[in-house]
Amino acid sequence: MNVNSSELTEEEQTRILGILIDDLIPTNSNEVLPGAVEVSVLDNVIGNGISDGLAAVLLDLDQKAIEFFSTIYYDVDVNQRFILLNKDVSLLRKLNEVLGFDVLRFYFRDRSVIEGLNLEYRSPFPKGYSLPDNKFDLLESVRKRPSFFVRV
Repeated sequence: MNVNSSELTEEEQTRILGILIDDLIPTNSNEVLPGAVEVSVLDNVIGNGISDGLAAVLLDLDQKAIEFFSTIYYDVDVNQRFILLNKDVSLLRKLNEVLGFDVLRFYFRDRSVIEGLNLEYRSPFPKGYSLPDNKFDLLESVRKRPSFFVRV
């Protein structure tokens, strides 16, 4: 970003988003779970469209990096990025509001993440479980449980 500019280019937004997403869910050192970048979270967020709110937060992050470290956000090292976010809690809250849910939503949709957690997408029945005739009361706990997925 040009220091005098009041907007980020799409390329700059993408670079900053990639860094943020990788910082939020980095590649696990034991490689059981993939990092967010490995499961195309960035592509999904960009494919969903960068909202005005997200664009404003990215611009704010870049301007704060220039103010505190005299360099653009994606040239700041990881420790300085965490210092920057911890200095301005309101910025961290805004970032969470405009990006946090989407990152988690796209991350946990990936099959490799679910398998890494030793889980699988399926309903509780069937799959080898039998339900005795007319014993529907056994399903009552399943009915009372809140839904795992958002209805679309």
